[in-house]
Amino acid sequence: MRKIIEFIIKYLSSLFSPKKVKTVIKEYKDYITKEHDINIFKEINQYRQSKGLPFVENAPGNITNIIGEHAVWLDDKVSSKEDVEIFAHWYAYDRFEQIKLRTSDKVRCGEVVAYGYTHPKSIVYGWDGSVGHKEILNGDFNYVAIASEGKCVVAVFYKV
Repeated sequence: MRKIIEFIIKYLSSLFSPKKVKTVIKEYKDYITKEHDINIFKEINQYRQSKGLPFVENAPGNITNIIGEHAVWLDDKVSSKEDVEIFAHWYAYDRFEQIKLRTSDKVRCGEVVAYGYTHPKSIVYGWDGSVGHKEILNGDFNYVAIASEGKCVVAVFYKV
């Protein structure tokens, strides 16, 4: 009986234990940066300057493409703030892993999402009004990738 129980425990734990799966570089469609994204980038740096924080640099295109795909996907999935609360950060880990593959194993990332804001200043100050988003906005990062689609804005801050 003991052997059967040990076998069942071993079998069940093999089913539920995390498996190390190698992440492969995924190809993304080119994201065309919009003037709106550039204005959000400028507003982020004005905000950071007002807090005595260093500027963040605009992420290269291969990183922005990752975020752009999520912004397009998110815009297709959501039609309300409630939807955004459900879908906003789906697959964030995968996006962070893709950034890591393109930069460094030691990269740190933080993601913020806005929905329904029209002006760059209101987007940034909306993030400032949320504890979790504010930590990222004020965090020790040196790059930001920004993408917007429809009413959705996604920004991933990262430090290499």
